[in-house]
Amino acid sequence: MSNVTFIIIGATGDLAKRYIFPAIYTLIKDKKVDQFAVIGLARRPMTAQQLLAPSKEFIANLDPQIWTKLEQSTYYNTLRFDNVKDFHTLKSTLQNIEQKHGLSGNRLFYLATLPQHFDTITQNLAASGVAKQSKTNWSRLVYEKPFGDNLQSAKKIN
Repeated sequence: MSNVTFIIIGATGDLAKRYIFPAIYTLIKDKKVDQFAVIGLARRPMTAQQLLAPSKEFIANLDPQIWTKLEQSTYYNTLRFDNVKDFHTLKSTLQNIEQKHGLSGNRLFYLATLPQHFDTITQNLAASGVAKQSKTNWSRLVYEKPFGDNLQSAKKIN
């Protein structure tokens, strides 16, 4: 996974702060990714630095050089989960960021949202074509647990 764009939907939440951003930091530190970009998406406005700052306390022995590398490759945009136009805008934004960082279009979408948003987000990702893969790039969607409220809702999401 040396060339990837991480797209975190629901990036302002506790899960992203405590686990996702520290995990990406560790991937960089351990040289598991070298060319990458991180795009945080959520409903409230903020900067990429404001998004990342709370994660510092969850990273042991923070290396300032690794942190700077993460900061320089992280972006933040607002996204209304139920608005397909926002997803079309995201598609264009992703293409620009990937071009800037020399990325091939491999995309890992992490839905760090409440389960009731999974269906809407997934439908809008599909409708906008933002998560479409081709012969030269891949896309993966990761749904955060809990995966539905019961067996019926889990099957619906699946």
